[in-house]
Amino acid sequence: MLRTVGLSPASIGVLFSIAGLAAVAGAAVAPRLARGIGEIQTVAVSGCAVAVSNLLIPTATRGAGLLLFTAGAGLSALWITATNVVSVSLRQRRCPDHLLGRMSATTRFLSWVFLPFGGVVGGALGSLLGLRSALWIIAGALTVAAAVQLKFLSHLSRADGQAEETVEVSDPARR
Repeated sequence: MLRTVGLSPASIGVLFSIAGLAAVAGAAVAPRLARGIGEIQTVAVSGCAVAVSNLLIPTATRGAGLLLFTAGAGLSALWITATNVVSVSLRQRRCPDHLLGRMSATTRFLSWVFLPFGGVVGGALGSLLGLRSALWIIAGALTVAAAVQLKFLSHLSRADGQAEETVEVSDPARR
């Protein structure tokens, strides 16, 4: 933003602060959304919304392009936060108590272990192809990931009743 669009550091800070406020809004709307359309559907919709939102980020230019960037970054933050709130609640409720610590640790490990890898890949793409091209590639990859997630979650949603029954049977404390 500083070099490619020519914004001042203060302007960049304002844009990302707006995205931060959108993340707070995502935490606020997540429970209502989950009650309205269901938890698994909320995670599916959120993944798709993050992908679509990220398609706006590489459009950053002076003027109207900044509005698209801010909308993309803000909506992405909103939907990432919403899916985090809902998916953590879903996992904690569905996981048997005696496995909750292991499940939480494994989930956090898998979430955090790929961040440095993503940083290296993103930096390499930015260096080789330019920042805007790297952002387009990442937005495309997120779109593909959202499609895979949607397919997986649609199967989960159909088997939702069966999954609940499986948790009940497999928990020795509930027998």
